[in-house]
Amino acid sequence: MHALQHRGQEGCGIVSFDGKKYHSEKRFGLVGDNFSKENVIKNLTGNYAIGHNRYSTTGGASLRNIQPFFADTGSGGIGVAHNGNLTNAITLRTKLV
Repeated sequence: MHALQHRGQEGCGIVSFDGKKYHSEKRFGLVGDNFSKENVIKNLTGNYAIGHNRYSTTGGASLRNIQPFFADTGSGGIGVAHNGNLTNAITLRTKLV
């Protein structure tokens, strides 16, 4: 994520999975300013993770808009990061969550 910081400097997030539970941390600002802190890293347990640097094209400045997105579902959880706009987000949420 440090190497891709130039792609987005508004915020950053990581979702990790420890085999049983998902853990999510999202922050405004730069990766180095947020994910170098030991207390934040301790919360991201597990061997699997996805991360994202935010450069907004739509949506306001809120933690809700910082990716990766995460949802608990009836069959487990899912974390997703992408670049672009979902024009059918409400329909997708209804079908998938």
